[in-house]
Amino acid sequence: MNPGETLSCVTTDDKNLPGIFWRSADERAVIAVIHGLGEHSRRYAALAAKANTLGFSVLAADLRGHGLAAGLRCYVDHFDDYVLDARAIVATARARAEGKPLFLLGHSMGGAIALRFLELMPEWRAPLAGIVFSSPAVSIGPGISPFLLKLLPLVARIAPRLRVTALNPKLISRVAEQVVAYEADTLVAHRPPPLRTAHGLIAAMATFMPTARHLKLPMYVFHGDADALTSCEGSRTLYQNWGGADKVLRVWPGSYHEVLNDSDGDAAAAEVLAWLEVQRNKV
Repeated sequence: MNPGETLSCVTTDDKNLPGIFWRSADERAVIAVIHGLGEHSRRYAALAAKANTLGFSVLAADLRGHGLAAGLRCYVDHFDDYVLDARAIVATARARAEGKPLFLLGHSMGGAIALRFLELMPEWRAPLAGIVFSSPAVSIGPGISPFLLKLLPLVARIAPRLRVTALNPKLISRVAEQVVAYEADTLVAHRPPPLRTAHGLIAAMATFMPTARHLKLPMYVFHGDADALTSCEGSRTLYQNWGGADKVLRVWPGSYHEVLNDSDGDAAAAEVLAWLEVQRNKV
C-alpha cells in the first residue's frame, strides 16, 4: 500500500493542518477529502489505495483539533472555522492536481463542512469536477437525544466546552474488526465532542438545503439506511434539492454510518470510484 507523502495545509488564519497525499503512479485526477467529526486523515488510506489503482491521487488533512492538528479536541468557537480548513485542503489539492480534474469528498461532518464551504466561498465551485458525500451530516440522526437537542443552544452558550454524549463506536460499522480498530486508534478523539461544536453543526444544517438548490456540479451521495448517527433521510432530501441534473443517490441497505468500512465497503468504494471515472472522462 502506498504510504503517502506527509504535508501541511495552511489556512488563512495560520493554522497548520497535517495531512497526507497518496499520489497515483498514473495520476489523472485528484480527490480532496474532508473527514468527519473526531476522526482523522489517515483513516482514508484504504480508499486511497483503491483510488490510486484507477489513476486518482488522494489528499486528506486533519481538521483543526483533530488527529495530529493542534487545538482543543474537536472544538471550534464558530462552525465556519472549518470552512477555512476546507479551503486550505481544496487549495492544496488543486495545486497538486496541476490542471487535472479535482473532486471533493466529504464524510459525515466533512460533508456538512463541504456544503458550507461551497455556500460561503462560491468561487471554489467552478474548480471542482464533482463532489461526493459519504453519510453527510445534513440533518439530525435518530441516535441523537431529543432532550439534548432542546437544551443544546442554551448550554452551548453557558458551557461551550462541556462534553456530554460520546459516539458509540459500535454504530460506525457492522464489521467487528473495524470497530476494534476505531477504538484502538489513538488519533481518533474518543471523548464526547464539545457542545459548542455540536451546536454549530446543527445550526449550520438550516442552510444546507437552500445552498444545495444553487449547486450545479455533479454530485454523488451515499448512505447506509441503518445509520443511527446521521440521517439517511437527510441524504435523500439533499439529493432532491440538489440544483444540478447530474446527481446520484445510493442507499446501502443495512449499512451503518461508515459505509466504506462496513460489510459492503468494497462494493461501495467501487461504485463511488466508477462514478468518479465517468466524471473524470467528461472533463
